Amino acid sequence: MSFLHFTGARPSISWWTILGQSRVFKEGLIAGFVGAGTVALWFFIVDMERGQPFFTPGALGSALFLGSTDPSTVDVSVATVDGYSILHIGAFFATGFIAAAIAGYAERTRLRSSSVR
Repeated sequence: MSFLHFTGARPSISWWTILGQSRVFKEGLIAGFVGAGTVALWFFIVDMERGQPFFTPGALGSALFLGSTDPSTVDVSVATVDGYSILHIGAFFATGFIAAAIAGYAERTRLRSSSVR
């Protein structure tokens, strides 16, 4: 079967292609980018006004990865800021995907219930 799969006339389809065709994936990705970007921009502006660039992600990363409990022990470094930023974006993507899936399910349910009447 593997031989036929790889030598067949049909081009192989990657998982990225399949995900790109999914409405829930696209909407979740967009919602995640918008949400994560909005929150990150807001705290970047607040941190810049306070004269402490990247303090908020550094503080959250320090608390999460280093167990920091005092603002004086916050480590604003590439490791804490980038590490927390990756988790931040991932959490917003997950939330966006869940919201898009719920909205899609609600829309399908509404369409089915209106066609039954």
